[in-house]
Amino acid sequence: MSFSTVKQQLANAGEKGFFNNTYEISNEFGRIAIVYADNAGEALDIAADSGHMNCQLMSDYDYGEAMENNWFDTFITIGYDSAPYWTENLTVTER
Repeated sequence: MSFSTVKQQLANAGEKGFFNNTYEISNEFGRIAIVYADNAGEALDIAADSGHMNCQLMSDYDYGEAMENNWFDTFITIGYDSAPYWTENLTVTER
């Protein structure tokens, strides 16, 4: 993997000095983002706000169906706008 590819995956490259940990967020297709954060929840919020999690964003129809059927284990709401994101096959690993 080239340096430019890794650099594109950094959600908050200029903030390394402000956080204690580095997290890798991946789905079934590979790495989505590398995030500097203090915990996994904060890493997900930062990745969502930076646009790196858009591939996991739920449609309004899917969100409605999940709410109607009480499938609360299939999504999370993260980021400033508290948008719903799929969590199936999503991993957050501290590096």
